[in-house]
Amino acid sequence: MPNMPAPTKLRVFLCHSSGDKKAVRSLYHRLQTVSWIDPWLDEEKLLAGQRWHDEIEKAVEESHAILVCLSSESVSKEGYVQREIKIALDKADYMPEDRIFIIPLKLRDCEMPRRLKEWHLLNYYEASAHEKLLKTLQVRAEQVGVTINKAAPPTPPTEQVKHKDDPFRKGEDWGKWLKWLVGVIVLALVIVFAVMQATAGKSVTSFKLLNTLSGHLGAVFSVAFSPDGKTIASGSEDNTIKLWDVNSGKLLNTLSGHSGFVGSVAFSPDGKILASGSGDNTVKLWDANSGKLLNTLAGHSNNLYSVAFSPDGKTLASGSRDNTIKLWEISSGKLLNTLAGHLNIVDSVAFSPDGKTIASGSVDESVKIWDSVSGKLLRVLTEHSTAIWTIAFSPDGKTLASGSSDSAIKLWEVSSGKLLITLSVRSDSVYSVAFSPDGKTLASASKDNSIKLWDANSGNLLNTLSGHSNWVWSVAFSPDGKTLASASADSTIKLWGVQ
Repeated sequence: MPNMPAPTKLRVFLCHSSGDKKAVRSLYHRLQTVSWIDPWLDEEKLLAGQRWHDEIEKAVEESHAILVCLSSESVSKEGYVQREIKIALDKADYMPEDRIFIIPLKLRDCEMPRRLKEWHLLNYYEASAHEKLLKTLQVRAEQVGVTINKAAPPTPPTEQVKHKDDPFRKGEDWGKWLKWLVGVIVLALVIVFAVMQATAGKSVTSFKLLNTLSGHLGAVFSVAFSPDGKTIASGSEDNTIKLWDVNSGKLLNTLSGHSGFVGSVAFSPDGKILASGSGDNTVKLWDANSGKLLNTLAGHSNNLYSVAFSPDGKTLASGSRDNTIKLWEISSGKLLNTLAGHLNIVDSVAFSPDGKTIASGSVDESVKIWDSVSGKLLRVLTEHSTAIWTIAFSPDGKTLASGSSDSAIKLWEVSSGKLLITLSVRSDSVYSVAFSPDGKTLASASKDNSIKLWDANSGNLLNTLSGHSNWVWSVAFSPDGKTLASASADSTIKLWGVQ
């Protein structure tokens, strides 16, 4: 019998009770962010018209690992979840004893079912539980042959191959081909002129790939330009921050100190301080020039996914898996305020250009706008139908953009909360949005490995940039608007030049 090819991703089935749907949905979205994991959740995977019980049983059978999500409700409730557990237990009987397959996961403190007591459980409500879960799944991935954090091999340069009928190779009449070439050039000029006439006054932007920065050992979750545009900072799954020279692409420094993934990086407005938010539940402040660690801000009880400086550089906002936003005084590291109100993970935070308000986007499907001084909740925007990954203010502060797992970008009027326009990505989750410095263009990054450029006024799609071999997690414009940076799960940062 021939050897079966190794799977490219670890298939993980999420077994749960309907009453735990919100918590399990959050877990699903977190597992989705790991490039080598393919989680299976019924509401995300089942298609209309499918026989759901057959598909669920098939998914359990084909999974490499089963996460049995437990709470007092799932333990006591009769129904299909008990059947899922039985199917998993039957499959486990055929597994070698040293193989990881069933992973009991307590969402809240509850009695452990007798049938699951032989497996060591994980209390997912504890602060470091997600990292422990990923380590467990990594061991299982190695057992089934899944390759973890393997960067895509560089694409070899395309060789220039001459066609067998190439007239220049054959030495045919040059005059004939010169006339042909002139005709082609004239035709091209006519087409270009027609296109210019048709698009006069429109914001059409083309980009050219300038450089690919390689060096991270895992997915790159965040990228940011320094205020002078000379340096790029990147935060990665490999627990490090790297600083790069924009012009040469040279690696300038690697900042190590976090014990978990770096989900977000941001420069202070004066460019002197770099902030990083991590899966180790802390914010770290670094000297952007020397790379020296200046301070560690501890206070969140779970992973951090976003950090943002106020326009005056005196305050830092951080968004966390503990469902809160915290405001910190940069000079002292003192915690100024905790904004509570989201019902799930806060994936993104941003200050308005005037510094008076803070916006936050959450897995709870809402965008909230807060008074940055008092912490008062001013407005809640709720048109998205699933998790919100990213938000960004326009340079004039009048518009807020939000991107979601519902394959849409929404533009909102900040003053009223009115939905202005919805941009349909038609591909998958939108993980990052960024306005160009002039506010005319909006860039978005998504799960389909591409970056899209939109006219921020009309909502028209202007361009799609392809080149990454995995999900694109973050995009950022340079201060002069001439360069766009993108960070990806393929472990690279790409720099694109405006033409």
